[in-house]
Amino acid sequence: MVRLKHAATRCPSASAGGLYAVLGVCLMLVTGAAPADEPAAAVEEEKPAVAETPAAAESPGQAELDKAIDAKLGANDLDDYERVLEHCKKAIELGLDVDSKKFADDLYTGTLVDRAGMIVDAIYDAVPPNPQWPRMRAFGLRDLGEVVERDPKLGQAHLMIARLESLPRGDRGRAKEAAEKALELLGDDRLQMAKAHIVLAGLEEDDAAKQEEHYAKAIEFAPRDVEIRRTRGLHFLIEDKFDRAREDLLVAIEEKPSDGSLHEALGMACMMGDKREEAKKAFDRRSSWSPIRAARCCSGPGSWRWRKSIPRRSRMSTVRSSWSRAILRPSCSGPASTNRRVSPTRRWTTSSRCSPTIPTTRSRWSCGA
Repeated sequence: MVRLKHAATRCPSASAGGLYAVLGVCLMLVTGAAPADEPAAAVEEEKPAVAETPAAAESPGQAELDKAIDAKLGANDLDDYERVLEHCKKAIELGLDVDSKKFADDLYTGTLVDRAGMIVDAIYDAVPPNPQWPRMRAFGLRDLGEVVERDPKLGQAHLMIARLESLPRGDRGRAKEAAEKALELLGDDRLQMAKAHIVLAGLEEDDAAKQEEHYAKAIEFAPRDVEIRRTRGLHFLIEDKFDRAREDLLVAIEEKPSDGSLHEALGMACMMGDKREEAKKAFDRRSSWSPIRAARCCSGPGSWRWRKSIPRRSRMSTVRSSWSRAILRPSCSGPASTNRRVSPTRRWTTSSRCSPTIPTTRSRWSCGA
């Protein structure tokens, strides 16, 4: 320090900044710090390298999981869903980290649910019913069985099982059990709960009180849903409760005025309830009318309850006979005694032996000879 002081005395022109720089160098030498002009890399070389953890490495099945995600985003048909499932399986087999494996499992289960839902909609929405619907149902039940094994608390899956098993030749006991289970698990999904009550109503054919209760609850959960109103309206129609059928069908028409089958069903309800003018207006709103299409509005997988009306030959014969007089032959005062062509391939008769026949594979009107 004495030398520095004398140096400053001999060099009066040295600036204070230069003195401070010299002092800084001395301080670093005393404390053992590296000079400022040494590269920082020299210090960093002394630090041990951090080893890469296994989590940082990509999982062997990640590429397959990415393919599954891409396929699911663009899935539009059953084949697309099959590809998603295959990619998920491969990803899990190859190996994934904990979080990715959980995601792959959820994606696999969700894809099964989506594929089963597509099958259920294809069965219920087809008019006339697809002749292959029994095979489609078996395929859907297989998927749903796997879903409930993986996630037994998924109410949507139980509801779809109930809807498929409630169709002709299904397991009605399993359908009822699944519908009741769905009601426990669906929570606040009001529309799905309404559908569950519709299934239960269709299964209570021998208990009119319970049937009415389930229909009432379905309307309570989904008062403006077209299909719920249509289903109860058709139920009232075959039970000879024509005014109540008319009320439900009018609500359905308010929600979907373009549905010609609703106008045809309303026309039948009005005609059988002695409201001929209103019945005529309802039929007129159907732009192109034919008895075959009219029959479909009361049949098909979406309204399987109409199979209950098959034994009621006398009443349904009256419906068709009255319909023929009011619509096909307005000037006719009684049942026609001859065939009347209504399409290039079918004939319309009003024999008292005629009755509606609704097979499990397609809908048609058939008449006794």
